[in-house]
Amino acid sequence: MHPNQSSNDASSRNGTTSHTDELGKIRDILFGAQSHEISQRITDLEEHFLKEAHEIRRLMDERFQSLETAIRQEVNQLRQALTEEANARKEAQLVMERSFRKVTEDIQTTMDEAFILHGNRLVTEAQQRQEAVTALTQNIAHLQSEKIDRKALSALLQKMAEALVQ
Repeated sequence: MHPNQSSNDASSRNGTTSHTDELGKIRDILFGAQSHEISQRITDLEEHFLKEAHEIRRLMDERFQSLETAIRQEVNQLRQALTEEANARKEAQLVMERSFRKVTEDIQTTMDEAFILHGNRLVTEAQQRQEAVTALTQNIAHLQSEKIDRKALSALLQKMAEALVQ
């Protein structure tokens, strides 16, 4: 940088600053009271806006916290209800399983008793029929032993007929 240039920059800055200062003074003279009043109103509005924003933020935080608490309570209640329902279903399932086992055992017992009863009847009937067959076989054997042979009977009848004829 040249020494002349830096002095020119300083003077131009001073000129701009003094020009701004002069405009500020003119504004103060022309609009002084109004300008201060408007600045004060803007400052008051900014403060009011910041207070309102802070209050809104605080209210939103409170509402979010209460909403979060309510949601957590609701979720916990739903979890508890689901757990209770699951336990109730398990208990009902156990009761049904016990009932099913009992019915199955009763049916099995009834079937076993029926099979034994019918088996005994069949054994008794088979024994009776076997005895009847044995008796019939004995009767047939007895009848055959007492029966006269046809040839012998015809020879006997022929001899009687000849004896009568003579």
